[in-house]
Amino acid sequence: MSASMKPRIPSGAPLAFQVGLAVTLACAALSGCGNSGGAGPQQQIPFGATGADGQAGDKGAGGGAGACTPAERSCHSLTELATCDASGRWQTSPCAEGERCDDATCAKVVCTPGVASCEGANIVVCSARGTRSVVKDVCAGNEQCIGGACVNKTCVVGETKCVGNAVVTCTSDVEWFKKVCSVTETCVTKPVAGGAATPTCVPHVCTAGAAGCAGDKAVVCSADGLSHLLVDDCAKPGEGGGARA
Repeated sequence: MSASMKPRIPSGAPLAFQVGLAVTLACAALSGCGNSGGAGPQQQIPFGATGADGQAGDKGAGGGAGACTPAERSCHSLTELATCDASGRWQTSPCAEGERCDDATCAKVVCTPGVASCEGANIVVCSARGTRSVVKDVCAGNEQCIGGACVNKTCVVGETKCVGNAVVTCTSDVEWFKKVCSVTETCVTKPVAGGAATPTCVPHVCTAGAAGCAGDKAVVCSADGLSHLLVDDCAKPGEGGGARA
C-alpha cells in the first residue's frame, strides 16, 4: 500500500481503538489473517473420494468432526476400510488376510486382476482388485469357452494348441479337452527336435515385471515370466539409462 493511500489512524481516538485498527490494517496489507472466509481446517477424505475441487483427497481418514456421515463407509486404501463413527470422524480397520477393500467393504480375493477365464459359455475378466469377475463376452452356440477365449467347437481330432493360458486338445469333432496352466506357468508352443511343435505349460523363471540383477547387468522379468530382459549394463560406465538389446 503506498504512503498516499495509507489510511490515517485518528490521533484523538482511544488507545485500544488505535491498536485494534492498526492490527486490522496490517492484516489487510498482508492479504488477510487466518483462513479466507473463516473456513475451518481442511477435512481429509477417504481413499477414492473427491473433494469440492474434484481432486482426490488424502488417502487417510481422521478428518475433523463433520468430515463424514455416521455409519458411512469407504475404502481408505487397498487393504483398509474406513468407517465414520458417531462423532463424524473416519476410523480405519484392516481387511483380513486374503481380502481387499472394494466398494466400501472387505472382500475375498478370488482371481488375478485382469486375467480372463470362463464361466460356462461366458468369458469373464477379473476386476482390478481381484474380488470378482465381470462378464466380458458370451461365446456363440458353435463355440466353446476355453482359457478365457471362444474357440470353434469343430476341430481336427488330436489337434493341440495354446488358448489363453491353457493347452487344449481336440478329442472329438465337437469338443476340446483343456489343461489350464497354473499361475506360475505360461502356455507356450515349443519346437521339438525331430517332431512337430508341441504346446505345453512352461514354468516361470521369474515374476513378471520384477527387476533384478544378472551379474553386472540390470534386468527385468518379461511379461510372460519366462525370461529376463536387459535394462542396463553396469559394467559399461556412462552408458546407463537406456534399454539395450
